[in-house]
Amino acid sequence: MKIVLILFLLFQLQAFAQCDTSTAVDYPDVDAQFPGGPSEMLKFIQQNLEYPEFEINSCHQFTGRIYIEFIVCDDGAIQNIHIMRPVDSEFDQFALELVKKMPNWIPAEINNQPVSSRCRLPIIICHQ
Repeated sequence: MKIVLILFLLFQLQAFAQCDTSTAVDYPDVDAQFPGGPSEMLKFIQQNLEYPEFEINSCHQFTGRIYIEFIVCDDGAIQNIHIMRPVDSEFDQFALELVKKMPNWIPAEINNQPVSSRCRLPIIICHQ
């Protein structure tokens, strides 16, 4: 019996909770927010946005607005990140990586209860 218990403990799997994105709301009573508010999010973006490197001879200039949509789960985790309106494949990928690096958000609320919600984030890029 001891051997079975030891084997059970060795092969135990951990379950990781994921939010049910199908129940994400669009219009909660209180919107989900980046910890520290918009000014902290702007700092985070400025510190973590890495522009793609182009060849030295490239004349690649780009200005655009990338719209990213994602779900903020009721525990603040970010899931289902995707580009709503693609602009430039390289910049789109870097914008996705930026959102993946974000810390957990403060979840949205309905009736003072945390809920999963859909968020849309425009990121303005100006590369010259």
